[in-house]
Amino acid sequence: MKLLFKRTGAWLLALCLILTVWMTGCNCRTQTLEPLPENLQITEPNQHEPVTEILEEVFVPEDSEEEIPEESTAPGEHPVYPTFPESISLQCGQAFVYNCNTGEMVAVKGQGETLYPASTTKILTILAAMEHVPLDQQITAGDELSLLAADASVAYVYGGVTLTAEQMIEGMLLPSGNDAALALAAVAGRAYAGDDTMPGLDAVEVFADAMNEYAASIGMTNSHFTNPDGYMDENHYTTVEDMARLSVAAAENETIMKYCGLAYDKVTYVSGEEQEWYNTNVMLNQGSEWYNPYVTGMKTGSFTGSYCLLATLEHEDQKYAVGVFTGADNTARYGDVNTISDWLFGGTNQ
Repeated sequence: MKLLFKRTGAWLLALCLILTVWMTGCNCRTQTLEPLPENLQITEPNQHEPVTEILEEVFVPEDSEEEIPEESTAPGEHPVYPTFPESISLQCGQAFVYNCNTGEMVAVKGQGETLYPASTTKILTILAAMEHVPLDQQITAGDELSLLAADASVAYVYGGVTLTAEQMIEGMLLPSGNDAALALAAVAGRAYAGDDTMPGLDAVEVFADAMNEYAASIGMTNSHFTNPDGYMDENHYTTVEDMARLSVAAAENETIMKYCGLAYDKVTYVSGEEQEWYNTNVMLNQGSEWYNPYVTGMKTGSFTGSYCLLATLEHEDQKYAVGVFTGADNTARYGDVNTISDWLFGGTNQ
């Protein structure tokens, strides 16, 4: 449909130009048209580029004296957030710290930069799916599992096994199961579309619309999502400030917080299978070199050479949501969260 509109628009533009030339040369009563500015350029929009920037580039000639108004810094309208102090050295490319008690952004690194969220996407998948699927709904994995990549992390949700939606959520939060994400997305996609007979493959694709709708509803205006598991796609992107908004929504969700802080769990599927799930966030594991007693959740994400982590930090009556992104390795992401923890709590995790 988008391609159809683009091509139709081009034909209409060409037709208008032809008619203009014909009418100018005839004896009809016509109005003289002003020529287009020579420096006016109509380009294919880049979906990573905010629409306002595209409009400014297309419709404001370079020699125009009209000033483009500066971006609003009113609350909720893309404010410029505080940066980290120079004394805080972070290895990851982007990071944020949000004070859950005061509702204020404490610090941001890399504001406005496009990043790829990897499996932290599953937080959005859970929140969007919970809008359409009750936690006790039984889900049997189906053809949607054909979308599972060979190198994907799994919760051992095989075709034909049955879990509740709540178990699928736990399987996404602990072992970061892409299989669980696909199975939950298929059911949620059918509910979103109002079609219980929709094939799983189609339902997962439809569910991406539900994800983007939910993201927009919580203010994630510079993000776009194409899949429920966060597998790499250049059209699946976000920003550090949008991920802060997502983490705040997750921190307020009882189901997410119930499971994202578990280091381990043994589960029995509705269909009888038993599995042991270990959390990919080793900061929750007391036997890990990266263990931090003040980390209470939430979700890891990683591509080769690009590691990220959303985390909640709690100490006494203080609670923060933290995120670090595009770290080179585990040392970068876990080390940065420990650096932030020491900064906030005075080195109390040592």
